[in-house]
Amino acid sequence: TGSAYGFSAAGTAGQVLESGGTGSPTWVSAASVGTNYFQLNSGVLSPITLTNDLAIGGSATTSALFQVSGTTGNATTSGIFTFGGTTAQLQATANRTLTLGGSSTGNIVLSSNGNIILNSFGAGVVHTSATGALSTGLVQNSELQNSTITVNGGTGLGVSGSPVALGGTLTLSNTGVTSALAGSGISLSGATGAVTITNAGVTSLNAGTGALTLANSSLTGSTITINNATATTEGIASFNSTNFSISSGAVNTIQNINTSASPTFSGITLSGLTSGQFVKTTTGGQLTTSQYVNLTSDVTGILPVANGGTNTTAAPTAGAIAYGTGSAYGFSAAGTAGQVLESGGTGSP
Repeated sequence: TGSAYGFSAAGTAGQVLESGGTGSPTWVSAASVGTNYFQLNSGVLSPITLTNDLAIGGSATTSALFQVSGTTGNATTSGIFTFGGTTAQLQATANRTLTLGGSSTGNIVLSSNGNIILNSFGAGVVHTSATGALSTGLVQNSELQNSTITVNGGTGLGVSGSPVALGGTLTLSNTGVTSALAGSGISLSGATGAVTITNAGVTSLNAGTGALTLANSSLTGSTITINNATATTEGIASFNSTNFSISSGAVNTIQNINTSASPTFSGITLSGLTSGQFVKTTTGGQLTTSQYVNLTSDVTGILPVANGGTNTTAAPTAGAIAYGTGSAYGFSAAGTAGQVLESGGTGSP
């Protein structure tokens, strides 16, 4: 009807179905069928005038939603080409170049529910040539915006091999800088060359029964790491309102995410997913997004007519005609060449 499914009246035996344009189709006598513009030869259906264009969705090639030229073979559509079956492939024959788009084409988008695979390409980084041809391989130094790293030495630190290219060798040598580390609580041997630093008590902090204050060494950029904060979990601090407080700033504690943990989040953002699409999981449990819901793999059960389905598990054979049973769609048997569709009343035509 333009917005919903409608159902025609039932015909009588021997009648054929005649279109009502945008209205309801009607059953009429087979003798009233109009002019035939098609021919069937050796299983091939074609216009009687072979140079005629085929238009679907409009009465002219400029207004049709899909049209095929009878003189050039060119096909145009204002809809979407969908390939079904186990093999969905778009290709050119005889090793001819396949061109996607032209001078009036906008962006070309490759959208996939899985991976996008470039056949005949090996592992590596994708490169483009001056002509736009793609290839894969290792990244070369000449391809980097900054292909070398410069390290400058200073008092007590020697540098050799700078600037160093990707894959090169840079040597740092101690010329006395660690001698400044020696002091109360730190034992140092070998101020130059091979250096050994030994903790002699400075890292053992014990506040007794009083409060222990840890202060950053500077106002910004310093980090305090608490190791073995609990008896069982190393590196994860246990804080609560009775044993910890801060005067300014914020403390971020680590939460375990595993099958036995119960982490809480005030908000979570998943990167790598497309906004406004359906979220699905792959067979390996990975989250992904898709613009569409696949009625074959994403939906179970029987889809009713009211929701755009057939309300039946029956599948049509090649050449079958769909008809209404009163509560679902049914499919007739396939006819043979030259036959016309005859109504069965309220039964199958």
